[in-house]
Amino acid sequence: MLTKSVVGLIKSEMAEKYAPTYQCILKQITGGNLIHADETKGVVLGGGHYVWVFENMTTVAYVYSESRESAILENLLDGFKGVLVSGQVPAQGRHTFVRIAWAETILMNTIKALVVEDSPVVRESLIAALEELAPIEVIGAVNDERSAVQWMKAHALECDIVITDICLKDGSGLGVLRAGRQLGTSTSAPG
Repeated sequence: MLTKSVVGLIKSEMAEKYAPTYQCILKQITGGNLIHADETKGVVLGGGHYVWVFENMTTVAYVYSESRESAILENLLDGFKGVLVSGQVPAQGRHTFVRIAWAETILMNTIKALVVEDSPVVRESLIAALEELAPIEVIGAVNDERSAVQWMKAHALECDIVITDICLKDGSGLGVLRAGRQLGTSTSAPG
């Protein structure tokens, strides 16, 4: 049986061994044009801390932080010139506002999107929010996997991104994503 001290030692050794890999993952995320960030309050050891999630379309990293303050963004996103997407990033500190301003200036070209959502209310709300808050023009909206695949085959060259619900009444958003990748369309599955 492993004692707590032995487990602690193993964890420390593994953290040290994989630190370069972890840094490489963070560099890969911040080296791109798009980052989604979110945080949640931790409950280990009585809580009072946060775990941040930073991800792009292919990679994810978890970052421990003592607080929800924007200092974690200052440090991790230093030099990042892309678009930061997050509904939970605190609006305190000038750096967060700079990131938002950069996003508005970088995305001068409108992104043309297909939205796949089976709930009409959610679909229309999502379309309204996307078109109001981001330089996105929704050029297609369907409610199931089969319709999404047919739409992408007919409009693949017109569409920049597919935004899909994963759990559809007819089919799966994962099938939509697979078809989009095969057709060469950028795909996104919101959390």
